[in-house]
Amino acid sequence: MATAASLQAHADEISAQAAVLPLAAAPKGFDHLDIASLADSPEAANKVSGILSRAVAGLRECQLCGCSCSAGQLGFLVTTQLDFAARSVRAAAGHFACEVCRALSSPGLLLELSMPVQQSEDPSRAEQLQEIFMHFAAVNAAPERITRSPEALALWVQELASRAYSMHVVASSLKGWQLHSPSGQLVQPTTAGAAERLLQELLQKGAISKTDNATPGKRQQQSGSSSAAKAGKRKSVAAHEAVAGGSKKKVRKLADVPAAAALAGKQTSAQQAELAPKQAAKIAKQQKQQRQPADMHQAQQQQATKQQKQQQQQQQPGHSTKDQELVAKTAKAST
Repeated sequence: MATAASLQAHADEISAQAAVLPLAAAPKGFDHLDIASLADSPEAANKVSGILSRAVAGLRECQLCGCSCSAGQLGFLVTTQLDFAARSVRAAAGHFACEVCRALSSPGLLLELSMPVQQSEDPSRAEQLQEIFMHFAAVNAAPERITRSPEALALWVQELASRAYSMHVVASSLKGWQLHSPSGQLVQPTTAGAAERLLQELLQKGAISKTDNATPGKRQQQSGSSSAAKAGKRKSVAAHEAVAGGSKKKVRKLADVPAAAALAGKQTSAQQAELAPKQAAKIAKQQKQQRQPADMHQAQQQQATKQQKQQQQQQQPGHSTKDQELVAKTAKAST
């Protein structure tokens, strides 16, 4: 039987691999925090919404990946940290994030997107997924050994999403979780002003962390491999442009992170419990195959050809719009 210490070590390992844009592995009800929903009255909720509106006004880039976008395309994303021994969910940070970053914080969505592409599907889907995965990898400054190979990148995303979703299922089965602020103060939604105080603390912490005028994603990239960061940044920009350039008539808006996270919410409890071990077994088999030298050599050759093709495709106007349509279709099909 898993202990609090073993679960904590597992959660910390997942967080270390996605330190800037963490996957929402917190238990149900805490995985995608909406500060306004914590308010004790409609008036308090309106006050929280007003604070957020004033805080986002004038922003022209995502505070996680640094991609340019309007204030209307930004949403407030609260990332959390788990303490299994104390049954504590700490609201660790809050950022105004683009639609792509908010959507990819959901392990359910990321796991859905990382499913193997069927040969009968649109052949361009693999290239679109490559851009989306690279966006996630670039923000979190994944090592070059992962980003230089499409196969390694897809496997890394799939494994990380599977582990995060498994952690979410396990945490949701445990009782007694409580929400705490970044400073460790207990947040009780029924207490007057609790939501506003939490929001103000998150905004203040965010303001302090941005004194160097660099987004968390940029700082993470600067501390990692420069060549991997540059390659990832190009893909990150392409994925974000897919959102910014998408037609409102054709593309479903992913402004609410809870809506993106609801991909897995429509499944029954039995389906949720079965998904994690089956996916883990599948990933283990893929990892064994990928470690073979011949396969690695072939993957590197394929990468060189595919990168050249992707660079040509990225120069074509409108190509990146398909990425957002792919995310939107996946979200719609899963709800």
